Amino acid sequence: MPRRKGHEGPPRKDTNENTKTGACAMFRDEFNENSHVYSDERHAEFLRRIEDKNGPCGYRLGELPILLSRKLMERMVEGGREIIMQGMDPALLPALDEYVPEKCRVSNAPDHPSFILVDYALIRDDNGDLAPRLIEFQGVGAHLAWLADAAETYKEVYSLGDAFKYALSAQDRPGYDEQIRKAIVGNHDPKNVVLMEIDPWNQGTRMDFVATQNLLGIKVLDVTDAIKRGDKLYYLDDDGREVRIERIYSRMAMDEFDSRDIADKAGFRLNDELDVEWAGEPVWQHRMSKAVLPYIDHPLALKARLLSDGAAPDDLENYVLKPLFGRGGAGVVIDVTPEDLAKIPREERGEWLLMEKVEYAQCIQTPDPAVTAGAEVRILFTWDDEGLKPAIMMGRVTGGKIANLSYNNDKFLGLSPVLYVEPEAQKDGVKNGKPPKPGSTPVLG
Repeated sequence: MPRRKGHEGPPRKDTNENTKTGACAMFRDEFNENSHVYSDERHAEFLRRIEDKNGPCGYRLGELPILLSRKLMERMVEGGREIIMQGMDPALLPALDEYVPEKCRVSNAPDHPSFILVDYALIRDDNGDLAPRLIEFQGVGAHLAWLADAAETYKEVYSLGDAFKYALSAQDRPGYDEQIRKAIVGNHDPKNVVLMEIDPWNQGTRMDFVATQNLLGIKVLDVTDAIKRGDKLYYLDDDGREVRIERIYSRMAMDEFDSRDIADKAGFRLNDELDVEWAGEPVWQHRMSKAVLPYIDHPLALKARLLSDGAAPDDLENYVLKPLFGRGGAGVVIDVTPEDLAKIPREERGEWLLMEKVEYAQCIQTPDPAVTAGAEVRILFTWDDEGLKPAIMMGRVTGGKIANLSYNNDKFLGLSPVLYVEPEAQKDGVKNGKPPKPGSTPVLG
C-alpha cells in the first residue's frame, strides 16, 4: 500500500536499530541484566503461573509485553476519553438508536455504557514517530480481572519494579480491584450479581470469567440457566436454592445470541420488563460500536464512512471494509475491490463501514533479530457513578494485516500484557552506549 498522510510516513534518517523499531529509550541499566530478558523458560513459567490461577487462556499468549512510555499512554487515554465523549453526543443518539434491535432494548438500561473499549493501531506518522490511530470502538466489557492478574504475573516472572505499571486510574492493585468492583457489582451483594454469558466455559474468554469470579465472588451463569418468575430473575446456587439476580454483568455478544437461537433456549427475553440492573448493556453494545466511527472527528481517528453513504472512493486500495457488528475479524476485507462491494445488497450497505487502511509500524523487536512485529493497544474504560475512568490496557502483537488474535498464532505474536513505564525507568537509555542485550524489550513512545 502506498504511504499516506497519517499512516506510514517517510522512513527515519536515523539508522540506529532501536529508533527504527520505535523505541524512544530502553530500560534503565538494571533492566538489561540477565534476570530481566526474555527466555523460553521464563515464558513457560509465566504461562504456568497464570494458568494455575485462572485456567488456560483461550488465545495464544505472546511472549513479550508491550511497554509504553507514560507520554504515549496518556496520549491514548486522553484521546480515548475525547473520542468517547464525541460518541456520547446526545445529538447522535437518534441515529445510533436505529442500530439497536427491538429485542435488545433491555429495561433499566443506564444513560451511559458501563464499559467502553477503545482500540488503537500503532503506526508511523509523517515524521516517522510512533502514533496511535483509532480502529475500533465497543461498548462492552472484557478481561478486566484477568488482565491485572496477567500483568502482575509478568512483572513477577521478569522481576519488574514499581516503575512498570498497568493500572491507569488506581494507584495499586487494591484500588484497581475496587474500581472493577464498582463497575461490575455496584452497590449490590456479590451473591446477587451474575456474569452472564452464552456457554461461558467454552468461550475463549473463560480465563477472565474465572478471574472475575475469584476476585468478586459473583456467579458465572449461562444465560439459558436463568430462571424467570414474574419480573424477577433467579439462579440456582450449589445447594439448589434459588438466588435472586439483581444485577447482570453481561458478556454476551448479541450476534451470537441470535445466531445460536439462544433466545429460544433462555428463560427470558432481553426486552422483557425485568426488575434487574445491567452492566455491559445490549443497548449500548449496539450504540457504541463501529456505527459511531463515521461521526468521530479527532486527530487520532481515521476517516470512516458507511458504505451506503454515496459512491465508493476511487482509491479503494486505501480502505478496508468492515461489518458494523462483526467480531473477531469476521467479514473484514483488507484489500477491497469493486467486486467486494457489489456482493453486498443495497439494503444491507448501511451495516458496512469503509475505513482508512493503516500499516502497522514494525515497532516490536522480538528476541529473534530477524523478526519484528506490529501492535494494537486497547484501552479499557469503566463508567460508574463516579464517572468515566480508564482502567487497564490490553495488547495484541501482530505479524500481519489483521491483529485479531485468531490470525496471530506464531511465536512472539498474540495477546500480551501492556505496561507503561515511568520516565525514571527510561532516562539512562542503553548502558554505556552499548546496545541492549538480546531479548530485552523497547519502551514505545
